[in-house]
Amino acid sequence: MIQQIRRLQMSTHIVIPKGPFYRAVKDVAQGFPTKDKTNYRWQKQAVEALQEATEQYLTEIFQESVHCMHHAKRVTLMNKNMRLSMFLTKKFQGKGGDGDLNNNMANRTPKKNNEETKEDN
Repeated sequence: MIQQIRRLQMSTHIVIPKGPFYRAVKDVAQGFPTKDKTNYRWQKQAVEALQEATEQYLTEIFQESVHCMHHAKRVTLMNKNMRLSMFLTKKFQGKGGDGDLNNNMANRTPKKNNEETKEDN
């Protein structure tokens, strides 16, 4: 898995086919309103730049997910590895990290000393 990630990082060719990616971009862009109710037009260079940025982002997510997988001493990449890596990326980049990680401990408010002593008794 890591060898495949490194091979893709070293290569300069795109991994996602151009046609399906362009159709996905057009489909997403149709959801944004325009002044005259027409569809957006896309320059070839703009779509290529968007595709390169998308592939770079996905590669980073997969790389971080593999690190989470190895930390858990597993050999299978799971959805929870990807959710954890995306949560940690948001948390450490200062984007809030309010993700839907199961029972997020970081968002819980700490108890005051008086409340802790009442519950302990």
